[in-house]
Amino acid sequence: GRDAAGQWYLELTPPSRPDGSGNRDSAAIVRTNPDFSKAATVAQLAPPDLAEVNEDAGRRFERRLLSGIDHWGVLPDGSVWIARVNQNRVDWFARDGKVIHGEPLPDRVLPVTESDRQIFLHRFPQELRASAEQLPFAAVKPPFEDAVNGPDGKVWLEKSRSVGDSVRIYQVVDRLGALIQEIHFPGFGRILSVSAGGGLVPAPFATGTRLLRFRMPAPGSPAPPRPW
Repeated sequence: GRDAAGQWYLELTPPSRPDGSGNRDSAAIVRTNPDFSKAATVAQLAPPDLAEVNEDAGRRFERRLLSGIDHWGVLPDGSVWIARVNQNRVDWFARDGKVIHGEPLPDRVLPVTESDRQIFLHRFPQELRASAEQLPFAAVKPPFEDAVNGPDGKVWLEKSRSVGDSVRIYQVVDRLGALIQEIHFPGFGRILSVSAGGGLVPAPFATGTRLLRFRMPAPGSPAPPRPW
């Protein structure tokens, strides 16, 4: 990310090491000068959900498939937000060092089913699928799959859903970490970015992908987004 003053915001991950044990350490969000001459740590991210796997070649640590990770972003004024996957909340880190811990968000617990596993494994090429089947899966889905900057300093969380759900739910969180709106988006697309009045959604078709712009409902409106 980058703020209005030209400062860069980077996610620095620890060395994974050959056995993957380095992934047990936290990654850091770092703020640097525009010329990268000076850097400071803004916040730490949660390490991924790892499982210890024992094989003939020895022990190694693998991330559990379909587990979640922290997501983050930066606003023009230098404020950083982190969507915490383990606490299911959004924390804010102001430019002056003030930290706001958001309130826990409402959520439903969704188990990782055999259908989820098969859909995920079929993303691998056939020659790699047998190896992928040996990797550990999470027991439950994370509370959200992604998060993006919204207009007016808000954060949009893309909630996890069950296989076959025809509606995707987005929770809109303000700069105090409070839930202010819930958007129900019909279909199987996902919102890539959000402006003051609309969202950009990719729609695949036979020969490629087209981008659709959806008009967002006003806060408190029960109407779903609709195409422009």
